[in-house]
Amino acid sequence: MVEPHDEAGAIAAGETALIVRRDGKLFYALPEANALLRSI
Repeated sequence: MVEPHDEAGAIAAGETALIVRRDGKLFYALPEANALLRSI
């Protein structure tokens, strides 16, 4: 399960994410590039 730090960083169900960092038990992820080009 992915939980954003704030609602602006939410990744929708079915979207893929790239894990970019691990800090203990926390993993930080970014939505894949295709998701950045979607309409809002």
